[in-house]
Amino acid sequence: MPRKSAYDWSAVDWSLPTKEIAKRIGCSAGLVSTARSKHAPETSLKPVTHSRHCVICGAAFVCSPSSNNSTCSPACRSERTRRQALGGRPWGFNAKARLATKGQTDNLTLGTPAAWLSPIAGPFITNQEAKIWQVIAPDGIPRTIRNMRRTLINELGETEGIRVERILTRMAFVMRHGGDAWTTRCGWTLTAAPKYPEQDTGCNAIRGVVRED
Repeated sequence: MPRKSAYDWSAVDWSLPTKEIAKRIGCSAGLVSTARSKHAPETSLKPVTHSRHCVICGAAFVCSPSSNNSTCSPACRSERTRRQALGGRPWGFNAKARLATKGQTDNLTLGTPAAWLSPIAGPFITNQEAKIWQVIAPDGIPRTIRNMRRTLINELGETEGIRVERILTRMAFVMRHGGDAWTTRCGWTLTAAPKYPEQDTGCNAIRGVVRED
């Protein structure tokens, strides 16, 4: 035999809010909410819903306004996850061409080649960001070199020039961090950490004052 409830739900005024009813009869709001759904379901507040369209199949589905769901079913959700793992929709050739054309203004089309030919911005010894190096070459002669990579490529060739430049760059890294074990290697001696020149109005000028790297 079912146990009789301690509350007379038939005498409750279900038009009142749940918390107000719980306060009046001395019970929890959860108990009142359960009793409302059983004894007066027509007074229960219906949840607010919102209609959306699935991003995979386009079908309409209902969800709460605060929901982050963008798919209508587990199958569409799995498909969306699969596409995201693949990096989304791949770019087609025509789409890439349109985007490239959109970004190529007249100034940009002319500016890039001009920058490569500029003694200030191009791959030259006079580049404004080229560092000044103090080294002793394998022949024992102290040298001050600006733009070490370009100078070594011009003198030793591309392969050997890049190899030596990488060695000197590693030596400079160790020196800047307080070490001196690699200040001499493969015949080359690094006497000071490379520095940037103070910029002058002329692209070929190097002032005596330098700033730290």
